[in-house]
Amino acid sequence: MSAFDDLRTKVRVLAGTAPSEPTDAQLHAIITALAALLYGGVELTRSVWIDAIERFVTSAHTHAYASMDMSDLNQILQEIIRKK
Repeated sequence: MSAFDDLRTKVRVLAGTAPSEPTDAQLHAIITALAALLYGGVELTRSVWIDAIERFVTSAHTHAYASMDMSDLNQILQEIIRKK
């Protein structure tokens, strides 16, 4: 599984999105928004992630999945940003 696909799965679980979301376009928008915050010195907390996801994914909070560790999300995001 690629880092992009892994991030998609983790975003889906974190925000309880529909199985078909986030789409590629939504995920790219989330990555771009979070990267800008990260480069601006903002700590990427659970709340920051949720805010970014809610901006771009209409189905946020419509499904329930098991919980996850925030460090996984931040690590995967860093990996994707480095590849750009």
